[in-house]
Amino acid sequence: DDKSTAREIGDEPYQIKRKYPNITVAVDANRRRGIKQLKKQIPDIDVILLDDAFQHRYVTPLSSIVLTDYNRALHLDKLLPAGRLRESRHELSRANMVIVTKCPIDMKPIEYNIISRWLHLFPYQNLYFSTLSYGHLQAVFPDTAIGEISLKDISKKDGLMVVTGIANPAPMLQYISHFHDLREKLLYPDHHNFTSNDLNDITTRFLALKGEKKYIITTEKDAARLRSVPFDDAIKKALYFLPIHVRFMQHTGTSFDEKISDIIYKNRRSKQVKK
Repeated sequence: DDKSTAREIGDEPYQIKRKYPNITVAVDANRRRGIKQLKKQIPDIDVILLDDAFQHRYVTPLSSIVLTDYNRALHLDKLLPAGRLRESRHELSRANMVIVTKCPIDMKPIEYNIISRWLHLFPYQNLYFSTLSYGHLQAVFPDTAIGEISLKDISKKDGLMVVTGIANPAPMLQYISHFHDLREKLLYPDHHNFTSNDLNDITTRFLALKGEKKYIITTEKDAARLRSVPFDDAIKKALYFLPIHVRFMQHTGTSFDEKISDIIYKNRRSKQVKK
């Protein structure tokens, strides 16, 4: 609910609930049990979207969407622990849709073709490409700081520091570097839980920054965990996250939405027929 914390339910569920307060968000390591509880508590539930569930074989979805990072070629990756894959590359055949994420905005037509050939998809599978864009900086503590500012509003004379705890901060760092020379970075591992030692480290680095004004930039995902850290007002006032937006490339966003809507519509209609 609205009072749940990132420490209780995890940073990603917390982020989703905060961003979309009107939807139901549930957390259960046992997906099958979680689905049964949802159907019991909300009998009229229409759609259940499972995050990161491709390897949960006890659940048979209507459709599976697999994401693969442009910067980590799927055909070159290996299974854990040698690589980052949780499933064999051959299991990609179970997916209905594949999305190549974090593509460069200026990707050449030949790159689309090369990646398509690498993936070896079947005719029943749909392939999409997406890229990231960034919005204006948002205050992590809006009651203390100005709600929204642009990176362009931060002067070259101001002190700037980046704090992240995600798997791959490189795209964000690259984007910020277009506006400012990044000299102060604290990069923690993915899903990092910030401790009192981290609080002291961040505070020390922040106080050492030189500039007329000082700013700390983090990710939207990290902001979920940093809200529970007992920063003093000086840091709360300086702490902002950089929101990201996913954009489909080749004008395929509408096609993707239509396919999802069609899957839901057909299933809804089949349920009505059964009744």
